[in-house]
Amino acid sequence: MNSLSLGSNHPQVSLDFLTNVPLFAGLDQSIRGEAACLMQYRAFGSGMTIFHQDMPGTTLYLMAEGFVRTYSIGQTGQEFTYDIYGAFDIFGELSLMDNGYHSSTCITMTPIKTWLLSRDNLFALMHKHSVLMRQMLGLIAYRVRSATRKSEVMAFQDVQGRLIYELLNLAARMGKPGEDGTQIDVPLTQHELASLVGATRESVNKVLTMFRTQNLIKISGTTVTIVDRTGLERIYLERGR
Repeated sequence: MNSLSLGSNHPQVSLDFLTNVPLFAGLDQSIRGEAACLMQYRAFGSGMTIFHQDMPGTTLYLMAEGFVRTYSIGQTGQEFTYDIYGAFDIFGELSLMDNGYHSSTCITMTPIKTWLLSRDNLFALMHKHSVLMRQMLGLIAYRVRSATRKSEVMAFQDVQGRLIYELLNLAARMGKPGEDGTQIDVPLTQHELASLVGATRESVNKVLTMFRTQNLIKISGTTVTIVDRTGLERIYLERGR
């Protein structure tokens, strides 16, 4: 694992930060305080691998800043991106639950700041506080539902529909208000967008150009802004099953 630790002067995790992490949201301050004492800080540069697929999972990651994506590579060399995580998201939890291996590779899209909680410490906290265990089960249920929904989209939507689904999903999770609409606060290249929807970069470029021509979206560098959400939703519904 390649990482940059900031040594003895590294920041301490704040209880306010944990309040915004869904796993710890709504819990008593005392529980968050216990968890905070067990966490370690790490910073990673852009383009660094956090863990590889099939590596043993030993750590829960809590994102404080930046973006990462999880993906797999097929036998033909084509990438498929499962998800993107940003501030207040957690990742790496699945392999901890069954003492198994990571089901995907995780790479940083930008420089990131993250807090680490070891499996042993996480399980000790969940054993002591059943409410935290219920929070984790709820989070895993949400992830399963999201994966099921994405599988449905991949099966029943064409490239246009799949791209709309991912753009609207990212806008809902990580968007922020802009002058022209909802700005997706994730630096996505066309290659990364293509891997997110299981298509080629050329086909994604063609669809993005069409959406931009129809004034449904605006693109500035790697930033996409949703200009006409209703128009995108209409196309999505028309092209679905």
